[in-house]
Amino acid sequence: MKDKFSPNWEKAAEVEGNVTTGKVKGLEEGNQYEFRVRAVNKGGAGDASLPTAPHIARPKNSAPKIDQSAMRSIKIKAGQNFDFEVPVSGEPPPTKEWSLNDKPLTPDEHLKVINEDYSTKLKVVNAQRGDSGVYTLAAKNRNGSDQATVNVIVLDVPSPPKALVVDGVTKNGCKLKWSKPSDDGGSEILHYLVEKMDLENMRWLPVGEASGTSIQVDKLIPDHDYKFRVRAVNKQGESQPLVGDTAITAKDPFSKPDKPGCPEVVDWDRNSVSLEWAPPKNDGGIPVDTYVIEKRPKLGQWTKALEVSGKIPKATVPNLTENEEYEFRIIAKNKAGPSDPSDASKSIVVKPRFLGPHLDRSFLEDLVVRAGQKISFAVPISGSPPPQATWTVEGKKVDRGDRADVSTVGSIAALEITSAVRGDTGRYVLTLENDLGSVSAAANVTVVDRPSMPECLTVSDVTKESARLAWNPPPDDGGSPIQCKS
Repeated sequence: MKDKFSPNWEKAAEVEGNVTTGKVKGLEEGNQYEFRVRAVNKGGAGDASLPTAPHIARPKNSAPKIDQSAMRSIKIKAGQNFDFEVPVSGEPPPTKEWSLNDKPLTPDEHLKVINEDYSTKLKVVNAQRGDSGVYTLAAKNRNGSDQATVNVIVLDVPSPPKALVVDGVTKNGCKLKWSKPSDDGGSEILHYLVEKMDLENMRWLPVGEASGTSIQVDKLIPDHDYKFRVRAVNKQGESQPLVGDTAITAKDPFSKPDKPGCPEVVDWDRNSVSLEWAPPKNDGGIPVDTYVIEKRPKLGQWTKALEVSGKIPKATVPNLTENEEYEFRIIAKNKAGPSDPSDASKSIVVKPRFLGPHLDRSFLEDLVVRAGQKISFAVPISGSPPPQATWTVEGKKVDRGDRADVSTVGSIAALEITSAVRGDTGRYVLTLENDLGSVSAAANVTVVDRPSMPECLTVSDVTKESARLAWNPPPDDGGSPIQCKS
């Protein structure tokens, strides 16, 4: 025999001539040997037989043993190749199986497994990030099993970041937030590259670098549409970009409110008016800060009267001029600016809302008119609610008819008789009445006409030259003393 490292053959054993088997002792486990046989007789030793194939001295029955020194953890860049060639002992020769992260490996063009009796080889071509992980080699025969692991890290660029969110959009900027990549590529994320694209020119431009997972974006053009994308960067390079799903418009998140509802007058006094109105149907996305109340006299221009809190849509406008007629309108204001004015309210004359009746007595003076002339009174009146005006003559109510015209127009109570007769003489009383009381005033009217005829004419003491006459005065002197009789 001779071992692997010896060039010379040496005698290993001798057996009887009629025996064709033999046993060689004294071998060293693990050494590789070749054997040959010579036949010997009295004439001497014959030529040696052809040598056997090399054999390694090992136990006939032994549990598998993996040479773990051949399985050392590695780091490589994506696109490179790697392999493990691992000696595995055991008798009978053990079966050998490879797995990655506890999942059996299936050989293909990318991955090769070559198993021999006492070794196995795993080779991966053009390694990718998915080839990273813990590789396990399991060897097994009838005498037992062995297992060894090795960690492989394939370094690559990161996967894209996740979940890009645009928040806090204004007309000049916004804030971007995102999540870390699900795979950092096997090395630490150094920073993120952020870009923007104005859809008007369709060009990606840098926004900046972010060390964390958010960035403030400034210098946007108001009312332009933008998209954003983010890349993760490690020592190997840049990831594929994460592009936002939708574009955003650079504008404030709120706008001017709609115009408020038309104001309604709910109360008033001699120098103030109370108003209520409906808030804007759309506040523009931000609460109304204040309401501006504008007033306009009947023959004037709109001017600011008052500004009140935007929390309650009602107010009382002070410092108005009594008996002046006004309209009102409302403007809502938020941080974006003022709304359009509301529709104008119905006009209202500023005066006390609750006032007992009053009349100007100077317009009820005694009258003396001739028959056929006009009797006319026009008396200014006031009161709130407006009083009911009633005319009487000598206690009898005067209604509107053929001869008399009775009216109340605005603040004037009027009575007119176009052609007076003696029967229209009397005491004319104007009475005003509302819920708060009543008031009256009177004037005497005298209609002057010719007297009526005397009565009870008698003749006595008749002579040829004279007679005495006697009579009673006329029942109606026509409104003035009788001056003479004829």
